[in-house]
Amino acid sequence: MIRSLMVVLALVAGASSTLAQPAQQERAAPRRPSAAAGQTANAASEPARGNWRRGGSNRYGAHGQAAAVSAQPITDAVLWLSEQPPLEGGGVSRERLSMRDVMGEGGKAPTRSVWLLQGEQPMQSGAVQAEGEVLLLDADLQASTAAPASGEQAYRAAFSLQKAGYHQAGFVRETVSQDARLVQIAKTVIVRPAGHGRRDNEITHVQRSDARLPLEIIREPKADEGLGTRLHFGDTLVYQVLFGGAPLAGAKLTLTTGQGWHKTLRSDAQGIARFTLIRDYFTDDWLNFDRWHREPLLVTAEWTQAGPGEWQGQSYARTRYLSSLSEIYAPSMQDYQSYAWGIVVTLQVALFSGLVIWWYRRRHARPYREEVFHG
Repeated sequence: MIRSLMVVLALVAGASSTLAQPAQQERAAPRRPSAAAGQTANAASEPARGNWRRGGSNRYGAHGQAAAVSAQPITDAVLWLSEQPPLEGGGVSRERLSMRDVMGEGGKAPTRSVWLLQGEQPMQSGAVQAEGEVLLLDADLQASTAAPASGEQAYRAAFSLQKAGYHQAGFVRETVSQDARLVQIAKTVIVRPAGHGRRDNEITHVQRSDARLPLEIIREPKADEGLGTRLHFGDTLVYQVLFGGAPLAGAKLTLTTGQGWHKTLRSDAQGIARFTLIRDYFTDDWLNFDRWHREPLLVTAEWTQAGPGEWQGQSYARTRYLSSLSEIYAPSMQDYQSYAWGIVVTLQVALFSGLVIWWYRRRHARPYREEVFHG
């Protein structure tokens, strides 16, 4: 119905130009975010870095086959896991998973894959070559591992989801360079729906921690969060940093959106930092507003621990932990409904204006009168 209204409205003269101007103004707003966008800073936040900033440029690329994507060796950059396949040139695909991937087919459990990427900007990150297994934690908190696929350049691990609920995938890499030990941790949460809207809401999101991840980021569930709940613009996201399973104060947390907006805070005494997710999805043509649009969301935590040690025969004086949690966010239904209400109001104005013009012309129409001139 909304799409039909959009087509009708497009035929109304001047309507599209009238609505385009507010859209352009709103599009420019996030470039100078107000204090409200950063109202979630806590007492332990960094004042100098408490505002949203935008880094880099957007490079979306074209959708491609994951197997054909080139991969680079791992560096000391941020590592993160993505359920969406990487694209050649950087970034990940925005295509939605097929129903077969989500629910499985033929009564079999669905098989999902995660790719390992590196980079602080989600849509500029690239696939990597790596060794090691993915650490899995299923819906019943049972731990297992998944080996990477063979014969592929980009690191990918596939595994089945036996039960509806929240599943977790993690990856840990340790290296020693000079006198510093680097521990890189990547984590993502994968959802298998129950296949029924009511059951999806009955299975709630609970916090879970994997003892195999030395530095871990967990997100506190939203109110009444179920399998069908999505993260939206305007949501206040609460993250907690755990070091060895205990809350870590003073860790540096950075949230980066798919469009490159980022904000950095310090965790408080309970290891918590709060972010309000800003709106960063705008369309050049409001008729093409995509309510199913998806963007990757990357949260990173960094912590350095002083103290000597030895790892695989190499000595070090300090350890730097670099952890990540990747999620997906989307436009809120309020954004979509606001477009629909704008269409309805504009249609009503156009119809009312047409009636007024018709009534005016009818009131001022002169009746036909024949006049005969005699010569």
